[in-house]
Amino acid sequence: MKKYLLRCTLLFITALQLFSCKGVDQSTAEQRTPLDLAEVDALVSSFPIQDPTLNIVFDDSSFADVSSSGTGTLGKCLIETNTITIDERFWVGSTRLVKESLLYHEMAHCLLGIGHHSMTIMDSFIGYGAKMYKANGLSELGSLPCDTGCDLPRIQNNRASFNANF
Repeated sequence: MKKYLLRCTLLFITALQLFSCKGVDQSTAEQRTPLDLAEVDALVSSFPIQDPTLNIVFDDSSFADVSSSGTGTLGKCLIETNTITIDERFWVGSTRLVKESLLYHEMAHCLLGIGHHSMTIMDSFIGYGAKMYKANGLSELGSLPCDTGCDLPRIQNNRASFNANF
């Protein structure tokens, strides 16, 4: 019985230390890698068309974690406000090729109104898309139909400008 009480007491004390606010050492808090905004600007500038109304937001609170199968939302476009939101945790830990592919994928949604199309550059940026943006250039985007926001003058102008470049 004494051993049982001793174990319970030790467990209780350990639990108090683990869950106590005073028990958290702020010096060991997670260190975040800062965003390289120059890199973001360079990637945005390398897309064939520019839209000064495009907003890019980095956020890690509104995304589900990527599963071991590689699925999950890493970026999203809200076409009505021309805003791309990217999972910041994923972004800072990714290679430049993956960042470029994710950004181009979302820019194609927001600027060109292109939806997801199987076995194309717009299928999945991690799977098919990541290497294909480099291998095929961006010319494939011009052949994909407008799926969202097609009636917006901004989308119509961007598509015309994009197609004129290819």
